[in-house]
Amino acid sequence: MREDIFKLVDAVHKKGEKLDPESQRLLEKERKSYITNGLGIPAGPQRDEFKRIKMRLSQIQIEFHKNLNEENGGVWLTKEELDGLPKSIFEGLERGTGDNEGKFRLTFKYPDLFPALEFVLDSDVRQRMFIENENRVCSWKAEM
Repeated sequence: MREDIFKLVDAVHKKGEKLDPESQRLLEKERKSYITNGLGIPAGPQRDEFKRIKMRLSQIQIEFHKNLNEENGGVWLTKEELDGLPKSIFEGLERGTGDNEGKFRLTFKYPDLFPALEFVLDSDVRQRMFIENENRVCSWKAEM
């Protein structure tokens, strides 16, 4: 948000001098980043509103990632459905009790999900895991 530097970068860009391709790309990227951060908007109420909105978006993004990291979803699958999963991964899975007796809980965390998507032989199970993983945040919205 250094307006003084943005003015210099913008002036060089508007001057239109011929630069080598690497320098031209750097200049364009630098100018674009200043504009993206609101320096293309004249100082005053509009820029202040832009900054307020950008700050709120940043807070929402941080909260989203926090919620995503704290998410503890998963699916219960039978040993047969997990056929092909490496033994080292399989042995670390939570075993079910009650209604899930004889099943194993596969979470959406990296150590469970990615080996399952790669090694489980049943394509329907892999598809189910992929879809449920992709939709896990959507179900949070419904619960809220």
